[in-house]
Amino acid sequence: MPTRYTTWLLGCGILLSGSWVKAQSTTLASINLDLETQDKARHLPAGWAPGIHSPGAPTPGYQVQTDSVVYQQGRYSVRLQSSYDAGTNSFGAAHWAIPARYQGKSITLSGYLKTEAVQNGFAGLWMRLDGPNGTLGFDNMQKVNLQGTHDWQLYSITLPLAPEAKTIYLGGLLVGTGSAWLDNLSLTIDGKPLTQARPKAATVYKADADTAFQKSSGIAFSKLSAQQVENLAVLGQVWGFVKYYHPAVARGDYNWDKELFRIMPAVLASQNQADRSRVLSTWLTGLGPVTSPVAATVSPSKIRVQPTLAWLTDGKQLSKELQQQLLYLRAHPAAATAHYYVGPAEAGNLAFLHEDAYAQMAYPDAATACWVYSAIGTSLSISFPTSMPLGKTGSPSSRSSFHNSPTHRMHSTTD
Repeated sequence: MPTRYTTWLLGCGILLSGSWVKAQSTTLASINLDLETQDKARHLPAGWAPGIHSPGAPTPGYQVQTDSVVYQQGRYSVRLQSSYDAGTNSFGAAHWAIPARYQGKSITLSGYLKTEAVQNGFAGLWMRLDGPNGTLGFDNMQKVNLQGTHDWQLYSITLPLAPEAKTIYLGGLLVGTGSAWLDNLSLTIDGKPLTQARPKAATVYKADADTAFQKSSGIAFSKLSAQQVENLAVLGQVWGFVKYYHPAVARGDYNWDKELFRIMPAVLASQNQADRSRVLSTWLTGLGPVTSPVAATVSPSKIRVQPTLAWLTDGKQLSKELQQQLLYLRAHPAAATAHYYVGPAEAGNLAFLHEDAYAQMAYPDAATACWVYSAIGTSLSISFPTSMPLGKTGSPSSRSSFHNSPTHRMHSTTD
């Protein structure tokens, strides 16, 4: 078996052996603004987290946790308390994040605050609206300058509700030293509770209507020949590259996971490079013409990690026709501003979108295991562009396949 494909096949085998853990998502029936539903293992109200970014991380020098002794109503509040090592200009915070699925002109967060010996800073409610390209609005009550010791009092902050908002972050914070409590919060749109707010019109993608392969890929592997291993490895390379470059995939016209399962049997059956290239070339042609403009040229001196896309012109793997298709796609990639599978998130990070958890999938499933390995490799390549994920022997997860893609341009590593 060729050494260059060993790592990729081993990855599939590891996943088939049971190391792959099914993705799960957690949802709550309602927004826990009264703080009464508790996550006792985390010592916080359910759905809440420390810090100001999801998934949440505590700030050194501060404790953020449920308080069952001091509260404004019900049985619980959230306490923010500095410790002896709280630094100057540091802060502790608690937050809840919800999708901005509502129409309106303004959004208001109200809630009760109590403080004790707050010095060298202030306590407050805070709210931030994030959009596709960063923060759209922010308020943390800094102008109120709530310091010292005060009993429970109702406060509120209001932000314009931008139509392009994607996520609403809200919570309480403590800047400096002392203690602060928050309780009994409410969120309104144009003065009305969320239950009465008008939802945004949902964007409908063709990919979302593709519900095939939810329980099984329908593909079974037995003993693979060296040719089949090579076929799968090349398929993984092409699949990952096209996922982030092709405008039809970026528009959400195709569920790219499902398309992988549809093409895999034909690729497995290919007897040689020429057969495989014909199958893959026909597959790409079927996606429709690539009409994206030529990508802007970036000076090599502005890129910390240069792309290594030698496999795009590897005649041992790809026919001339397939090479030309992929090179054209590289030169005419999907727009970086709107992509079905990936978008910008807070702090300059990336958010991976529309990735199915496949909770109904019957494991082990051979084709799904290989898909997972390729998908993880692609995700790591985008999220950690300076690392070499999974293997460096030319496997389909090689980071070099995805640099300078639209997602890489979103997640710039330039100086």
